[in-house]
Amino acid sequence: MPTFVANDTYSRVMYEAFDEAKQIGVSTAGQSFFGNPANGSTTTFVPDAEVGDIDIIRANEKTAALITRNANIPRIISGQKNTAENKSTAFARTFPLSEEEGDITSDQLLKRVPGEPLVSNFTREQRARILATRHHLEHQRRNVRLFERLAWEVLLTGKQSSILATTNPDLIYDYRRNTSNTITVAVAWNAGANVVIMDNIDAGCDQMRKTARTTPDMMIVGNTAMSAMIKDPTFVSLANKLVFGLAEIGAQYPVPAKYQRYVDTGLEPRGFVSTPKGRKIWIFTYTDGYDTDAGVFTEYMDPKSALLISSNARFDRMFGPGETLPMDPARAQFFQYWFGFNPQAGAMSMNIKNPNGLIVPQMFMFDAYGSANAKTITIRTQTAPLFVTTQTDAVVKLAGLIP
Repeated sequence: MPTFVANDTYSRVMYEAFDEAKQIGVSTAGQSFFGNPANGSTTTFVPDAEVGDIDIIRANEKTAALITRNANIPRIISGQKNTAENKSTAFARTFPLSEEEGDITSDQLLKRVPGEPLVSNFTREQRARILATRHHLEHQRRNVRLFERLAWEVLLTGKQSSILATTNPDLIYDYRRNTSNTITVAVAWNAGANVVIMDNIDAGCDQMRKTARTTPDMMIVGNTAMSAMIKDPTFVSLANKLVFGLAEIGAQYPVPAKYQRYVDTGLEPRGFVSTPKGRKIWIFTYTDGYDTDAGVFTEYMDPKSALLISSNARFDRMFGPGETLPMDPARAQFFQYWFGFNPQAGAMSMNIKNPNGLIVPQMFMFDAYGSANAKTITIRTQTAPLFVTTQTDAVVKLAGLIP
């Protein structure tokens, strides 16, 4: 338990508390595809606007033209067009808002907190800081799971909900993925006959070449689909030829360094396949999930589908502002008394150990407020995430793998 001093700041208290926590106990594999500086992806913080500006980038693979030498033919007549740049789709979306709250009641501040010395009781103010830390930690874990849930929604559908489980199209942000990038296979992978898994993978690769002008190099397979894949006789025969299998991952065939980011955050490497058309695709699975409000464990990755992804694609993430009134003198004095800091002095800092530094303090807005009857302090954490597949067609979904 950190030692609190009278003139300590809220930032200092939270820094020490998060350092004790060591790391957030949640997976972040889906989030690792967004904001990866290695492929030019960005993480943007927008503290003073409720709308984020999004650019969706598309390209083509046209060749240069040839013209008749020394001919006095205007270019427009010969049919040769000048090149044009800045071909992209730009649109704006209001940042969604998550707000988690927890209460600290006056009677809690009179009770010993876990870890409190028996011979030297904490003051109520010290207990308030400890309890506030615990609320913020739980809020943060829930928010990081929310980030993961949204990241997988975008990867699987090309869309992000601004309200969870909504069916209102006005509340679903469409990142304009080509509809043909979702391929429903003709024969399920567990059909037992006429299954063409390798051909399905090549078809997905062909589709990404057409729309994103790039080739996938990794495939995330849902757990049920993975079970069917490794039981298919044709696929097993190929596996026995050393193009796929756990034996591929080791000293002889280590996972390439560019995939370590995804392994560190929760993806399980399973080997690689070499398709009939010569594509080398690394295979991963993902077993993590979240609890619904009803307590039902739900996998982030659709267990009956597979995703072909280019690890070189640009996927960005943006975080908008919280939603509170500007700080006034009375509220500043409230923070100064209960948490020992002036909130106008600077942003809260913290030390979190998490793979690849995916989670940073700027993603969250922390504050608190008192009740009108002076019996409760409410601890609040807000965040406003947008996960954007900027190179939106660099994901192809294979659907219908399992009926």
